[in-house]
Amino acid sequence: AGLTALQVLTIDLGTEMGPAISLAYEPAEGDLMDQKPRDPLKDRLVSPVLLLYSYVTSGVVISIGCILAYMFTYGQHDLLLSDFHGPGLDAPGGDFFSLTASVPVEVQRTGRTYSAAEQRKIFSEAATAFYITLTMTQFCHIWVCKTRTSSLFEHGMFANKLTVYGVAFGLALVIFFSYVPGVQSFVGSATVGWIPWVCGIAAGSVLWIYNEGSKWYFRRAKPGDVLVRMFAW
Repeated sequence: AGLTALQVLTIDLGTEMGPAISLAYEPAEGDLMDQKPRDPLKDRLVSPVLLLYSYVTSGVVISIGCILAYMFTYGQHDLLLSDFHGPGLDAPGGDFFSLTASVPVEVQRTGRTYSAAEQRKIFSEAATAFYITLTMTQFCHIWVCKTRTSSLFEHGMFANKLTVYGVAFGLALVIFFSYVPGVQSFVGSATVGWIPWVCGIAAGSVLWIYNEGSKWYFRRAKPGDVLVRMFAW
């Protein structure tokens, strides 16, 4: 479920490389000299607060967007995720609705039988929807990672041109791996419509709103504020 192995590799070695590297060239925040020096004995670059944000806050938002795109894609073929726990689809060793599906299967809820080719196509569409949503959300998220407390609009969205180039290159790779015939069969992708793009932008917008709102609070909070200690990474 989710992504194919090669889709994961195209993310790790392709789409996220440019945006991630561009952060090394990001100009310093405007209030950098107003912050206290880092205590090397207590402060860590990868802190518990940063892990909380990465794996819980942003991780949950991105996951919800990807799962919704995944569900909507299966829904277009009259399939619910609960159908995969029905008789005949939850058997040990079952290989249904995957790239290697080889036998027809009947979905008990609807009584519809899906051929092996249909199963492979539907799976590829769902995996591609998940893939597009994930990468689009990452492209949106990279912008709010530019600052820790400053507003992105004050810091400058386009102060670092490499981020623009990195996102553009990553987006081109997503389109290439998702829509180009020949490449599709190699990666395990299939042509999809607008749903994953909307899910990705929606999840990315949630992260923008959360980060701009939280940074607004952090800038105005009193020293030692509990919420700042808990959530300001």
